[in-house]
Amino acid sequence: LAALAPPPGAAAPAAETVLVVGARSYVGEYVVEELQRQGKRVRCLTRNPGAAEELNTPGIFSGVYNGVEWMVGDLNRPATITADVVKGASHIIFCPGAHGWANPESNRLIYDEGVSLLLSLGKGGGLKHFVYLSSIGVSQKVPDTDEYSYLRQVYKYKRRGEAALRRSGTPYTIIRAPGTYDREMVPGFSYSRDEIKGELPGEADILVTGEDSVTPNKLFLGHLATVVVDSAFSDAAAGKSFNLATRQKDAPRGQPWKDAVHTLVRDAERKIPWPQDYP
Repeated sequence: LAALAPPPGAAAPAAETVLVVGARSYVGEYVVEELQRQGKRVRCLTRNPGAAEELNTPGIFSGVYNGVEWMVGDLNRPATITADVVKGASHIIFCPGAHGWANPESNRLIYDEGVSLLLSLGKGGGLKHFVYLSSIGVSQKVPDTDEYSYLRQVYKYKRRGEAALRRSGTPYTIIRAPGTYDREMVPGFSYSRDEIKGELPGEADILVTGEDSVTPNKLFLGHLATVVVDSAFSDAAAGKSFNLATRQKDAPRGQPWKDAVHTLVRDAERKIPWPQDYP
């Protein structure tokens, strides 16, 4: 998925602005870091109306978020998401956490209506690609019991968000990820990202599988972020959805994800229909 290098002597293309929705989520931190590594301009949202000016102060962040542009916006309060949030953004990476345990309505506002709102604001404004980080298992029917009520609701609204993207006409990629882990979640490993890279399953261990099922195999957040960012800038990934797994003993069969990007048909060309909402 690496971009083609410009011919010798050609001017370097101007950095593109990427809006990251969910930049302070577990995976969002790694997404921002990868975008910065690739030389992209990064814009992030903050829910705090008084925080944007402070966060934009030079030197306020010394790590991953250094140099990021912050804007006020809260998908739980749609009126705070103005056209300025999306204006000038060539790409949107959508990876928020809804925290729907405390507020079930948050799942609808973020995963469903939030996607439609951002798409409408970006229409006609130069939006080139929208990457939606969904969950593996969303097309499965969840048992109709109280125990699964939260998961059932999350899947329903994530399916609706996926459907909104497919109808939008905007180039998109949907990535359905299994469970993830951060460096703090791996006992016995150093907290240094550079030091643990050789110890954990790498990008080559990420598969695209045709099976949308919950799997016990988890992805390292840094590797998932690489898939998300590379997909945003890949023409081959446009119009496609990926179910991700890891190359471990009990993983579903699949293709290495960089190969699969070029061989999967577009969603519109699939022979089986995408799932509708379950009652």
